[in-house]
Amino acid sequence: MQKTYKRGCLLLALFFLFYGFLLKPPVYAQTLYTVAPGDTLYLIAQKHRTSVETIRQVNGLQSNLIYAGQSLVIPGQAPVHIVAKGESLYLIARLYNTTVAEIVSGNNLPDTSLLIGQVLRITSGGYERPNAYILGYYTEEEDYLPSSAWSASVHMNDLSYVAPFWFRLNQYDPTDLEIAGYFNASQARRITAAAHARNVRVIPVIHNFLYQDKSLTKDLVTKMMSRPESRSRCIDNIIKLIGYYGFDGINMDFEGIRVSDRDNLSIFYQELGDRLRAKGYLFTAAVPAKLTDWDNPWAAPYDYAAIGRAADLVVLMMYNEHGWPGSGPGPVSSIGFNHAVLKYAVTKIPRHKIIAAEPVFGFDFNLQTNRYDYLSHELAMKRVYNHGAAPLFDMTSQTPLFLYTANNQRHEVWYEDADSLKRKLDLIGQYDIAGLALWRLGLEDPAVWQTIRERVNVVPGD
Repeated sequence: MQKTYKRGCLLLALFFLFYGFLLKPPVYAQTLYTVAPGDTLYLIAQKHRTSVETIRQVNGLQSNLIYAGQSLVIPGQAPVHIVAKGESLYLIARLYNTTVAEIVSGNNLPDTSLLIGQVLRITSGGYERPNAYILGYYTEEEDYLPSSAWSASVHMNDLSYVAPFWFRLNQYDPTDLEIAGYFNASQARRITAAAHARNVRVIPVIHNFLYQDKSLTKDLVTKMMSRPESRSRCIDNIIKLIGYYGFDGINMDFEGIRVSDRDNLSIFYQELGDRLRAKGYLFTAAVPAKLTDWDNPWAAPYDYAAIGRAADLVVLMMYNEHGWPGSGPGPVSSIGFNHAVLKYAVTKIPRHKIIAAEPVFGFDFNLQTNRYDYLSHELAMKRVYNHGAAPLFDMTSQTPLFLYTANNQRHEVWYEDADSLKRKLDLIGQYDIAGLALWRLGLEDPAVWQTIRERVNVVPGD
C-alpha cells in the first residue's frame, strides 16, 4: 500500500509539473477508495454513482483489471467530464445543461482552450438523458459470426427501429428486388410481428452489393436511376415489398456508386421519399460519413443537403475509419472523427433527421501481412484470453485496443465496447441529433445495453 501511495503521489506531482505552465489544474471532489477482495470496477462505480470509464481515466488505468489493496481515486458527487478529441467547452456545456462560463469558473481555467484527457468538474447543471431513436441493424450469420436473432429478441425493448439486411436490387432487373440472405417469408413476418408487439418499427435494408460479379454494384444503380420510368418501376416494387411483409418503411443503402450518379441518386431519393410518405411509410437512407461535400470518391456521390430533404431520417455510417484496404491499423470510429463528421453534417441535414450509425465490432490487424479480421466483441475478448493480452483504452480515439503476438506475427486489435459507445451516445445531446444506430446486433459488448439505458431515453420510432 505504501509503495502504491508513493507511486501515486509521484505521478500526480509529475502531472502538475508538466501542466502547471499551461493551465491551472482542475479542481474536483474526490475520495480515496481501497479495493476489497471481490471488487470489480463495475461494482465500485455503482457504489459511488460514477462510471467505469471515469474511474479508469481519473486513475490512468489501462484495463478493467484491479487488485485487492489497490488505491483508487473516486470522483465526488459533482460530475466529472474527460475531454475527448473534437470537443469544445460549448459542446460539453450542452451535454450537462450548463454554460461555458460555469465550467471555466468551476475549474479555474485561464481560458477556453482544452487538452485531450483533461478532467473537468461540472459544478452546475447536470446530465439529462436526451430522447433518442436507437436503430439496430439485423443480419443472418456471417461466416464465423453469429446472426442478430438472439440479440434482437432479448433487446427489442431497447430499440426504436430494427433494420434487417434482407434485400437488394435484382441482379437481372434492377427495377425489381431480390432476397439477399437466408430467410423466408414466414421468418420475416415472425420477426416483424415480434417487433411490432414491442412498438418497434421494421425498416429493412435495400442495398446494391455482395454480388458475385462486383461490377453490378455500380452498374445496377446507374441503370435503374438513368430514366424516370425505371425509377418509378423500382419504387412501385419497393412499395409492394413493404405491403407484402407488413414493414413500416425502408432503409436505402446504396454504396460504392459512381460520382456521376450523384444527381440521379438525389432525384431518385426525392421521388422515393414522396411516394413512401404518401402511403404512410418511413424513408430512411444510409450514407457514408464525410467531412466535406467532395471529401473522397467513395462519399462524393451523396449530396447531404438533397438527401436530407428527401429522407425522413439520414443514417451517417461512422465506419470504417480504419479497416479498409490500405488503411493500416487504427480505431474503427474514433470520437474525433465523429465530431468532425457531425460538425459538417449539421450544416447540411436537419439535426432532427440525423442518426449516427456506430460500429460495435472490431478489427484484428496483422502487422506483418497487412491483413485484418472482422471481429465481434466476444471474439475480441477470446483473443485477449487466448493470447494473455492486456486491453488498453486509447484516450485520443476513446476506443479500446490490445496487442499480441502469434506465430511470430504482431497483431493490433481495435474494437468497440460499452465505454467507447458511451462517448458516442453523448453526441446525441451535444449535437441535438435524432439518435444512434448499431452495426450490428449480435456483435456488441453485452454491457452496451445498460449504457444505452443510462445515457438516453429510447423513444418509439415514428
